[in-house]
Amino acid sequence: DTLRLQRAPESERGRARLESPGERQAPEPLLLAEMRALLDEPMTVSARLSLLVIADRLLRHLSSQVTLDDREGLCMDVLGERPYWHRRIEALRGANATCVADLAEVAHRIAHELPLAKIGEGVRREMQRWMRSLTRVRGRELLLLQEALTLDLGGEA
Repeated sequence: DTLRLQRAPESERGRARLESPGERQAPEPLLLAEMRALLDEPMTVSARLSLLVIADRLLRHLSSQVTLDDREGLCMDVLGERPYWHRRIEALRGANATCVADLAEVAHRIAHELPLAKIGEGVRREMQRWMRSLTRVRGRELLLLQEALTLDLGGEA
């Protein structure tokens, strides 16, 4: 079993807590992998329903992440330490909200557009574009957090 660092509660700041993968599952990478596999298959009624289930789970997960980031989270910690990064944090929040809205729009098309042949290639392209967009947002978040950590440790960013 590998271990992972988890953000500590406010009362335990300064002490990292190790958690095993079984304690907290990251549904986003798993759901994205399932979605990629489905997009490689022909668009059938079964594939359509599976895409809707995965899109719904991703929407719930991403929406909860956006809500959580508004109240607490690593980005809020960074903002507390560096209020002058407000624009960068807000840009990331906006990008996350856009990802949620874009996914909701594609999911709506999957649910309501007919016939299946019409959905197939268009949805495939839109979902792939959406996944690339989400990957870019996650990369921007990671860079911001790496820069903050580097500055916290006395390095240059």
